[in-house]
Amino acid sequence: MRRIAAITLLAFAAAAHAQIAKTQRAKTLPWAKEPELVFGLRLGERFDHDALKPCGGVMADGPPPKYSFCHLFGRSTPEAVQLLLSGFPVSAFKGGSLSLEGGVASTLMLEGSHNDHSDIRAVLIERYGPPTVSMPGTVSNRMGASFSNETLIWTGKNVMLTLRERSGKVDETGVFFQHIPSASKSIERDTQRRKGEASKM
Repeated sequence: MRRIAAITLLAFAAAAHAQIAKTQRAKTLPWAKEPELVFGLRLGERFDHDALKPCGGVMADGPPPKYSFCHLFGRSTPEAVQLLLSGFPVSAFKGGSLSLEGGVASTLMLEGSHNDHSDIRAVLIERYGPPTVSMPGTVSNRMGASFSNETLIWTGKNVMLTLRERSGKVDETGVFFQHIPSASKSIERDTQRRKGEASKM
């Protein structure tokens, strides 16, 4: 199950990276409520592994934890490039993943059930204001059934927030907080990798 979750989150990341490039080319309204912190995490800064608690661990007396989420697989390490997370204080978020770019917090991905999509959508708009871009859409499953697939995007100077009604699976909703400069480096690296591989064919 955890392996499936990791693969799904990587698929979320690939789709979100493509959206960064598309959004950067589009003219959007300014985002008045661009966040500096998300669950205690400051995107674009070096990630503090020592401040991340393991899920299910017993916390000793002391100051409250820096991040309001936990790490699923024991202690995180500076060598990790993706961490599977849980324990978010918003009940609709069942899990998530943090991607690092050169040790810097680049993309925080959150997943929830599509049954909670309306609540997640309302919470995001309440906290961050109306989206800068709203795109209706549809998606089909293997049986050919069609489902609504709205995408909302908030784009600021440094952070982009994307809500995908159906992400990875038709019964899952995905939320992505991305540090635009760091995620752009990942896009460029992937582009150069593909060009290199294409040149070998």
